[in-house]
Amino acid sequence: MYSGLIFLEVYMQTNGLHHVTVITHDIQRFYTFYNKVLGLKLLKETENIENTVMKNLYFGDNKGNAGTLLSVIEVANPLSIKYTTDEIYAYSLRVPTDYSLYVFKLRFDEMNIKYDTVIKLNGRHALPFYDCDGRCVYLISDEHNKGIPLGEPDDDSNVDAIHQILGLGPVLINVSEQLLTSSILTQVLDLKHTSSYQLAAHGNGVQVFTSGDGGSGGEIHVVQGAVSENKHSANIEQVGLSVTEEVLSEYKKRLESINIPHSEISDRKFYKTLFFKDPCGIVFELSTKPDFNL
Repeated sequence: MYSGLIFLEVYMQTNGLHHVTVITHDIQRFYTFYNKVLGLKLLKETENIENTVMKNLYFGDNKGNAGTLLSVIEVANPLSIKYTTDEIYAYSLRVPTDYSLYVFKLRFDEMNIKYDTVIKLNGRHALPFYDCDGRCVYLISDEHNKGIPLGEPDDDSNVDAIHQILGLGPVLINVSEQLLTSSILTQVLDLKHTSSYQLAAHGNGVQVFTSGDGGSGGEIHVVQGAVSENKHSANIEQVGLSVTEEVLSEYKKRLESINIPHSEISDRKFYKTLFFKDPCGIVFELSTKPDFNL
């Protein structure tokens, strides 16, 4: 006899980028650069969950939406600064239009910030620049982008709303074994391989993997063995992907079923999270909807 019970299978999917976590040895200098130069909103100042001695800042859009978050942790002696393979070596920040890139070029000239010529990342114009720690960051135009929308402008920013940084763009991962990381992205995290292109600076092939509704706010770019000539290390600790709480629990079960060690689900005050390393040592984090009103 039919019991009337309906069992629904949880649809496993990540919903685009959630955050990027970086390391700095001078958090005050980092704040000055990202808030005063780039115009990002400081959402919270707190201590790191794993080590309460370490300061932790969160930047994002006006509401602190997932996909706009940059987390920075202060470490007294970060790892030696050398670009190698098997690391997250760059991230990008989304601006509304191609003209916004020009506006930031003028701003960088006024403030004596180093930048390179505009290139294309997966067909979108991007301006490489170097932040206060010397890491290469890309401003990427959203003018011809489709997919995950931009965040909400901050009325208090010193950058005009029509040109503000309003989200995370593609995260670039440099690996020695592209197939290993690609398999984790597609077979474990359910991203889709959507395109490929050549990285202008190196001529290396880049494979593009897409999460959620895609576009710049949902892309991870995997580069095969490109080593930057820049003497500074990225010191980018992890990339976070957005999930619901229900799906987070299901990913935990999946990782356990295929014997991938993970951190267990933990509460980081503003969202719940779980992280693990892929075979190349890249740290991926799965995180729920943030709430910075706590």
